[in-house]
Amino acid sequence: MTFSARRHDIGSAPAAVWPLGDAVRRVEAMLGEAHIPNPRLEAELIVADQLGLGRAGVYVRWNDLFSRDSVDRILDWARRRANREPMQYLRGMQEFYSRSYRVTPDVLIPRPETETLVDCAREALAGRGAPLRIVDVGTGSGCIAVTLQLLLPGVEVWGTDISRAAVQIARSNAQTHDSRVRFLQGDLLTAFRQGETFDAIVSNPPYLAERERGHLQREVVDHEPPMALFGGADGLEVIRRLVSQAARYLKPGGWLLMEMAFDQTVPVRALATESGLEVVKIAQDLARLDRVLVARRC
Repeated sequence: MTFSARRHDIGSAPAAVWPLGDAVRRVEAMLGEAHIPNPRLEAELIVADQLGLGRAGVYVRWNDLFSRDSVDRILDWARRRANREPMQYLRGMQEFYSRSYRVTPDVLIPRPETETLVDCAREALAGRGAPLRIVDVGTGSGCIAVTLQLLLPGVEVWGTDISRAAVQIARSNAQTHDSRVRFLQGDLLTAFRQGETFDAIVSNPPYLAERERGHLQREVVDHEPPMALFGGADGLEVIRRLVSQAARYLKPGGWLLMEMAFDQTVPVRALATESGLEVVKIAQDLARLDRVLVARRC
């Protein structure tokens, strides 16, 4: 179903202006018809962003009149959201670890589960003497790399991604947060010379199996970059290569910390062991689902 803004025009309002409150109600109605969760909240965010207001400002100015041009922009966003374009891409930002990151359809939208990966890296590296070298493989928006560099002063952090556009966005986010992460374009760890080693390799690789494509929300499958989502027929195609490479690029005692699907514990554990890594633990996310491989090079 495709939604049009026209059906929600307010015939009683003057052609040049609309009351802000009416705009919120009409956007809420559009999103509700499209079965968008929390339509009132998203309506408030759309109106607030387009008018340069915070959510509180929406209610302060509830009865104020705004130009039809402003309302047209609001309804354009409402139509796009009703057609399942992610709110994060509309707004161009997503929060991760209490910081805001620029996101576009060129990068995966950061998820709360991935904060577990950051927590595991902090725990593994606690007390290790600087300087430490860390690389975030498949960095996307750069949120993991930037967060670790800011949380662990004195560390040297790199980020790699096969996508040139993703690397550009990651660099922009690092600059926004005054982070000194260095980014390289390349497939997994091939951006580095043989013989270079790291104290920790962290990654949120593509791990969804192709068979899951038909079960995903439209926001995900229609809009997020497939190369950041899907890991082949069984979801392990990229993970196999990453684990094998990590064993060669880690210093003795170095850590591999990798996000995975909750049902991949057994094969991922086996891949790590076969590559000569000691599996220290499988960390669970806030939903108590297996989420992060924590392994160490012996």
